[in-house]
Amino acid sequence: MQASYMAVQELSREVSSAPEENGPEALEKLEAILRDKSHSSQRCGHILYRSCAEVLAYLIQSAPGPDLRLRAHTILQRFCLQTLGDRCMAAARALGGLDPHIRRTREPTSPKEPNVQNAEPEEIAAAAGLAPRKCFPAGRSLVLRNGDGRDLLVLKPATGPEGEERLAREADWLRHLNSHPLPSHRRNHVPQPVCLRGSCLFRIPASSASPLAKRLPPERPLLAFTAAPDYFAYPQEHPESGIRPVLEARRILARSGFLLGRYTSQGILHTAPVPLFHNRIQAGRRDDAGRYLWDRKGRLDRWLHSCRYPNFGGSGLRDFEHLTPYSGAPLELFRAVGSQILSLLLVAGSVFRLRDPGLVGLDAAGRAADARHLFDPQQLRLMVQTVFSNYFLGFVGRPYTGPEPWGLDYLVERMIQELGVDRHMNEALRRQDQAGMSRREFVRLLQDKGVSPEVAERTPQGEQDIFLQTGPHLGDFNSRISLPELIDFTAGCAATCIATRSLDAMRP
Repeated sequence: MQASYMAVQELSREVSSAPEENGPEALEKLEAILRDKSHSSQRCGHILYRSCAEVLAYLIQSAPGPDLRLRAHTILQRFCLQTLGDRCMAAARALGGLDPHIRRTREPTSPKEPNVQNAEPEEIAAAAGLAPRKCFPAGRSLVLRNGDGRDLLVLKPATGPEGEERLAREADWLRHLNSHPLPSHRRNHVPQPVCLRGSCLFRIPASSASPLAKRLPPERPLLAFTAAPDYFAYPQEHPESGIRPVLEARRILARSGFLLGRYTSQGILHTAPVPLFHNRIQAGRRDDAGRYLWDRKGRLDRWLHSCRYPNFGGSGLRDFEHLTPYSGAPLELFRAVGSQILSLLLVAGSVFRLRDPGLVGLDAAGRAADARHLFDPQQLRLMVQTVFSNYFLGFVGRPYTGPEPWGLDYLVERMIQELGVDRHMNEALRRQDQAGMSRREFVRLLQDKGVSPEVAERTPQGEQDIFLQTGPHLGDFNSRISLPELIDFTAGCAATCIATRSLDAMRP
């Protein structure tokens, strides 16, 4: 392999000095190396494949003639969507780093610091022009339903030390997107912030006598906005009608994929369609806050829990506090697009798993729950195709016309094997993580992880690692993901979208 690596470095120098003269021969040699599967079994084979892909990407961007650029793109695209493993990831990274020609969008900001107003819930509802007849919780939010059933008033409290700042950011995005609608032929509901006395951030006084105030945290800032009735209707189920038919779930995934792609094409990235983590329990002491960096192929924490309430549903996208402008940094878009596509694919799997929410975890004998019978392979295959084709349409602006991705049947089989059986349930609370907590935080964390209050109170702190059954996860704690094929497919889809848009912009 060392000889092949040195040959690639020489080809790189030759192509850099004279791409038109040396490019055609280099293409043939680079493709031959990428075709050689034997390098995959070698320890540094991925480095060789990556080096080949980088030279081909250079030709796509720098070759003087369109023919050479197209040939280099065709080679990389073939390995990107027609293989899995190291060759797929190498080709995908190279294509994903191309310039997609997306305009930069500035993050909208209010002209002044957030102004949090004291207000009663009924006063906020009156400012929204609503007469709520019932209320219900939705996550941390309190939702008031209008008398005619057509609108919702959402009171969303802040959480964490930066909670007020995040709510102010969401309010700014809501105002911006309502005044600058996204170009789309699909339904795309954006909630409308409620303003009162020049603000849409409020605080319920601790002295409030309102019965609604008892259902909200006192003195905590909250954002008020009106939303469509199906704002909290998720792909897996409707809050009133229950579990959705698979066809309806696929329609929601199609529209959500299209909207995520379209927003991204406008330079607006939704960074958490699903909140994905590598190790949530270590979030406080990791540089990445425990968030999932999908292209590293690490273990995915609590995948089914993460997908239960995704930030997209019947009305479109949700939780606009997670929007951020595209900065143009290298590979930023590749990772963002991949996160969005991976989120959609995981939710597709959860549509089947959540048809029996109680079938999860380990039984009394320690046997893993086996829910593979809940999956319909043909319907899951259609969902995977739907996610890719609709995201591509939203991002690129035209339908995908290339060959079907290779190995879809194999991918679906592997998804059912790994998403359908809860093999990986354990999570470790390391001694060093315990040491950074107060006793109260430690006990509360154990209870949040399913430990009974009595056991949590008498559990020693900081003496040893504590293993908790918090899954299902995809992979063992601090290990690799148990479904690497899904990551390869995600990489191929993300790279195909970016490279196609880049190549379209290069055409005369």
